Amino acid sequence: MHYTPPLRAVAKVDRRSLRLLALVALWLRAEKATSGR
Repeated sequence: MHYTPPLRAVAKVDRRSLRLLALVALWLRAEKATSGR
């Protein structure tokens, strides 16, 4: 009953989500720095 998507698709999505997470982290860091001033 469990459906396992192809590893290729998983890797692609993982890479995209990781990049998004990194961008969000950088943005949050910038926001914290500006608000801290």
